[in-house]
Amino acid sequence: MSILFINLHYEPFNPLSKDAEENPVGCTLDTIPLPPLTVMDLAALTPNDYDLRYSDSPEDIDFEMNYDMVCISTVTPSVVDAYKIADRFREKGIKVVLGGYHASALPDEAKQHADSVVIGEAEETWPQLLKDFEKGKLKPFYRQTRPVDLSTIPSPRRDI
Repeated sequence: MSILFINLHYEPFNPLSKDAEENPVGCTLDTIPLPPLTVMDLAALTPNDYDLRYSDSPEDIDFEMNYDMVCISTVTPSVVDAYKIADRFREKGIKVVLGGYHASALPDEAKQHADSVVIGEAEETWPQLLKDFEKGKLKPFYRQTRPVDLSTIPSPRRDI
Protein backbone atom coordinates (compact mmCIF):
# COMPACT_ATOMS: atom_id res chain seq x y z
CA MET A 1 0.00 0.00 0.00
CA SER A 2 1.20 3.49 -0.75
CA ILE A 3 0.27 6.76 0.89
CA LEU A 4 1.16 10.27 -0.19
CA PHE A 5 1.14 12.81 2.63
CA ILE A 6 0.71 16.42 1.53
CA ASN A 7 1.27 19.36 3.85
CA LEU A 8 1.25 22.41 1.59
CA HIS A 9 3.67 25.23 2.28
CA TYR A 10 2.06 28.63 2.37
CA GLU A 11 3.22 32.17 2.88
CA PRO A 12 1.88 33.18 6.29
CA PHE A 13 0.35 36.59 6.68
CA ASN A 14 2.00 38.43 9.55
CA PRO A 15 0.28 41.79 10.08
CA LEU A 16 2.89 42.80 12.63
CA SER A 17 5.81 42.69 10.21
CA LYS A 18 6.19 43.63 6.57
CA ASP A 19 9.87 42.82 6.57
CA ALA A 20 12.67 41.91 8.95
CA GLU A 21 13.56 45.56 9.67
CA GLU A 22 10.17 46.15 11.27
CA ASN A 23 10.24 42.90 13.20
CA PRO A 24 12.07 43.11 16.55
CA VAL A 25 12.65 39.36 16.49
CA GLY A 26 14.30 39.59 13.08
CA CYS A 27 12.30 36.91 11.34
CA THR A 28 8.79 36.08 10.23
CA LEU A 29 6.94 32.81 10.55
CA ASP A 30 7.85 31.78 7.02
CA THR A 31 11.59 31.88 7.83
CA ILE A 32 11.36 29.53 10.79
CA PRO A 33 11.82 25.93 9.64
CA LEU A 34 8.98 23.95 11.18
CA PRO A 35 8.92 20.28 10.25
CA PRO A 36 5.52 18.68 9.59
CA LEU A 37 5.36 16.92 12.95
CA THR A 38 1.89 15.45 12.45
CA VAL A 39 2.99 13.81 9.20
CA MET A 40 6.05 12.36 10.93
CA ASP A 41 3.87 11.12 13.81
CA LEU A 42 1.42 9.46 11.42
CA ALA A 43 4.31 7.87 9.53
CA ALA A 44 5.56 6.40 12.83
CA LEU A 45 2.09 4.94 13.43
CA THR A 46 1.90 3.40 9.95
CA PRO A 47 3.00 -0.22 9.42
CA ASN A 48 6.44 -0.57 7.86
CA ASP A 49 5.12 -2.36 4.77
CA TYR A 50 3.43 0.84 3.55
CA ASP A 51 5.28 2.94 0.98
CA LEU A 52 5.11 6.50 2.33
CA ARG A 53 5.79 9.65 0.33
CA TYR A 54 5.66 13.33 1.29
CA SER A 55 5.21 16.62 -0.55
CA ASP A 56 4.83 20.22 0.58
CA SER A 57 4.60 21.80 -2.87
CA PRO A 58 1.93 21.38 -5.58
CA GLU A 59 4.70 21.52 -8.19
CA ASP A 60 6.38 18.43 -6.70
CA ILE A 61 3.29 16.21 -6.66
CA ASP A 62 3.39 13.33 -9.13
CA PHE A 63 -0.21 13.01 -10.27
CA GLU A 64 0.75 10.06 -12.50
CA MET A 65 1.53 7.87 -9.47
CA ASN A 66 -1.25 5.53 -8.46
CA TYR A 67 -1.16 5.96 -4.70
CA ASP A 68 -3.63 3.93 -2.68
CA MET A 69 -4.43 6.92 -0.50
CA VAL A 70 -3.57 10.62 -0.41
CA CYS A 71 -3.71 12.46 2.94
CA ILE A 72 -3.73 16.25 2.84
CA SER A 73 -3.35 18.54 5.84
CA THR A 74 -5.16 21.83 5.29
CA VAL A 75 -4.92 25.31 6.72
CA THR A 76 -7.09 28.12 5.43
CA PRO A 77 -4.36 29.93 3.40
CA SER A 78 -3.71 26.77 1.35
CA VAL A 79 -7.18 25.21 1.28
CA VAL A 80 -8.02 26.18 -2.32
CA ASP A 81 -4.89 24.39 -3.58
CA ALA A 82 -5.56 21.47 -1.23
CA TYR A 83 -9.09 21.03 -2.59
CA LYS A 84 -7.87 21.19 -6.20
CA ILE A 85 -5.27 18.52 -5.47
CA ALA A 86 -7.81 16.37 -3.62
CA ASP A 87 -10.32 16.63 -6.46
CA ARG A 88 -7.68 15.67 -9.02
CA PHE A 89 -6.73 12.50 -7.14
CA ARG A 90 -10.37 11.58 -6.52
CA GLU A 91 -11.06 11.87 -10.26
CA LYS A 92 -8.51 9.06 -10.66
CA GLY A 93 -10.34 6.94 -8.07
CA ILE A 94 -7.69 7.43 -5.38
CA LYS A 95 -8.98 7.72 -1.82
CA VAL A 96 -8.37 11.13 -0.25
CA VAL A 97 -8.32 12.00 3.45
CA LEU A 98 -8.34 15.64 4.53
CA GLY A 99 -7.29 16.86 7.96
CA GLY A 100 -5.70 19.87 9.60
CA TYR A 101 -7.03 23.10 11.03
CA HIS A 102 -9.29 24.08 8.14
CA ALA A 103 -10.79 20.62 7.68
CA SER A 104 -11.39 20.39 11.43
CA ALA A 105 -13.12 23.77 11.50
CA LEU A 106 -15.25 23.11 8.39
CA PRO A 107 -15.53 19.32 8.07
CA ASP A 108 -18.67 19.34 5.90
CA GLU A 109 -16.98 21.66 3.42
CA ALA A 110 -13.85 19.49 3.42
CA LYS A 111 -15.93 16.33 2.91
CA GLN A 112 -17.04 17.65 -0.48
CA HIS A 113 -13.43 17.13 -1.62
CA ALA A 114 -12.51 13.98 0.30
CA ASP A 115 -13.56 10.43 1.00
CA SER A 116 -12.87 10.97 4.68
CA VAL A 117 -12.14 13.90 7.01
CA VAL A 118 -10.13 13.76 10.23
CA ILE A 119 -11.45 16.24 12.78
CA GLY A 120 -8.98 17.27 15.47
CA GLU A 121 -5.64 15.64 16.07
CA ALA A 122 -5.09 12.53 13.98
CA GLU A 123 -2.61 10.54 16.05
CA GLU A 124 -5.16 8.45 17.95
CA THR A 125 -7.64 8.02 15.09
CA TRP A 126 -5.01 7.10 12.48
CA PRO A 127 -4.63 3.39 13.38
CA GLN A 128 -8.41 2.87 13.07
CA LEU A 129 -8.53 4.86 9.83
CA LEU A 130 -5.81 2.61 8.37
CA LYS A 131 -7.69 -0.55 9.42
CA ASP A 132 -10.89 0.76 7.86
CA PHE A 133 -9.01 1.75 4.70
CA GLU A 134 -7.47 -1.72 4.38
CA LYS A 135 -10.99 -3.22 4.61
CA GLY A 136 -12.33 -0.75 2.03
CA LYS A 137 -14.62 0.83 4.63
CA LEU A 138 -13.38 4.36 5.29
CA LYS A 139 -15.78 6.31 7.47
CA PRO A 140 -16.81 9.80 6.31
CA PHE A 141 -15.45 11.39 9.50
CA TYR A 142 -12.92 10.44 12.19
CA ARG A 143 -13.14 12.64 15.26
CA GLN A 144 -10.53 13.01 17.98
CA THR A 145 -12.40 14.25 21.03
CA ARG A 146 -9.63 14.56 23.60
CA PRO A 147 -6.03 15.74 23.60
CA VAL A 148 -3.52 13.18 22.40
CA ASP A 149 -1.24 11.65 25.03
CA LEU A 150 2.06 12.16 23.22
CA SER A 151 3.81 9.68 25.52
CA THR A 152 1.91 6.92 23.69
CA ILE A 153 3.10 7.99 20.23
CA PRO A 154 6.31 6.46 18.83
CA SER A 155 9.15 8.79 17.91
CA PRO A 156 8.37 10.72 14.73
CA ARG A 157 9.72 9.23 11.49
CA ARG A 158 11.94 11.76 9.80
CA ASP A 159 12.80 9.60 6.80
CA ILE A 160 9.85 10.29 4.51
